[in-house]
Order: sequence, then structure tokens, then C-alpha cells
Amino acid sequence: MKYSQLLIERMAAWLADNFSKFQLEMLFRKYKIGNMYPEGTSKYKRTLSILGQMINREEAEPIMKDIWEKIGEHINLKMVKGQSNKFDRQLLTALRADGYEMVNGKIIPAPPLQLMAESVGHLQMILRQRNFVVAEGHLIQALDNYQRGNWAACNAQLRVLLEEVWNVICEKHSNEEKYMVGGGARKWLEDKGILSKKESEFIQSWFNMMHTEGSHPGLSSQEDSRWRLHVTVSTTHWAIMALDKYG
Repeated sequence: MKYSQLLIERMAAWLADNFSKFQLEMLFRKYKIGNMYPEGTSKYKRTLSILGQMINREEAEPIMKDIWEKIGEHINLKMVKGQSNKFDRQLLTALRADGYEMVNGKIIPAPPLQLMAESVGHLQMILRQRNFVVAEGHLIQALDNYQRGNWAACNAQLRVLLEEVWNVICEKHSNEEKYMVGGGARKWLEDKGILSKKESEFIQSWFNMMHTEGSHPGLSSQEDSRWRLHVTVSTTHWAIMALDKYG
């Protein structure tokens, strides 16, 4: 695994924020590193220096793997408890920029972000062409939050994106001044034959899935947020095609 300077700096900042001087000293003593805290050196700067030494060692890979496992355990626990902070997000974002991601506390190669960006970009073009202004804004915010590692914020934007799309579709098909919104929009479209019963049930099931895990759906997992993004983008594209089909 290759490390950019930014990732090393984010690791050092994360370790300095989450571990005490004593804990870090015990951690690095395990790898036979010298004095952890010479006088006048900040915790962050010393940690950064030691990480720099580690990645140049021949045995760097197992050492860094051990450190990542400890980091992963802490981050997973913090996210489950809703205690994630800027150091967690900055570290995961830097990791993603280097082509990796953390799943269940383990570092794995990440799927190319370019492919996801292209899919989102295509949907953005479709929304813009059909004047789905509000929905387009939610889509942009969802991708931006995903790239920054704000999983809960990404998931929230995806929910309101899909809700907005069905509301607009209902508005475009209704001749009434007041049109249905939310679940009522889906039911109205089913009653009018624009959605089949199975299609309507699928949408309802996906909305139920999007609202799982309390007020922070998907908070504990980047993987969870990624598949929500993929499925919602595909579902939204299909919804627009349904609109075109029925004029």
C-alpha cells in the first residue's frame, strides 16, 4: 500500500486526537521506536515523524496494517455511537483519495470514483434538461458529501432527492392545483396507472430501506452509503424514464 503525504498527515492527526501520549508511546514502543516525546515536540509532530520512519522500513506493511486495524476499530465504534468528528472524516477522505477505503475496519482498494461521478453526472444532465432544479441540487450535495466522507449527510440528500423526483412527476401529471406529495404521490401515480403495483411496491420498499437505522441511516458504513448512492441514482433515472413514457 502506497501512502501520500496527505494521508500520513491525516493519520498522525487522527492518532494524536484519539490516543493519549501514553497510549501512543506504548503503541510505538511495540515497534521498537525511540523516545516518543522528546521535550518541546508536540504529540502530532512526533507522531507524524514516527509514521514517516515506519513507512520507509522493510517491515512497514505488517506494522501499518496493525495500526490501521486499531484505527478501524475506533472509527467503527465512534460512528455507531454517532461520535464521528472532523479527524475521522479527514482521514477517510484522504484514504479515499489514495484509492482505498475502510470497510468494517479493514483497508481495501476502492472502486474508481470516476465511474460513480460519471453516473451521477449523467443523471444530473437528465435532471437539468427536464428542469428538476431542486432534485439536481440534492444530487450534487449527495455526491459532494460522499466524496468528503459525510455518509449520513449523503444518505439524507439521497432520500430527499428521490422524494422530490416523485413529487415533481406527480405534479407534471396532475391537472389539479394541489397535487399529492411524499407517499401520496407514489399512490396517486399507481392509481393513475403510471406506476404498476410492483413498481409502486419497489419504491415503497426502497424508501423504507432509506429510512432505516434511525435519524442517521448508513452512518456506520461507507459501503452502505455507496450502494445507497448507486441504487438511488439508478432508481431516479428509471423514474425520469417513466415520466417520459407517459408524457
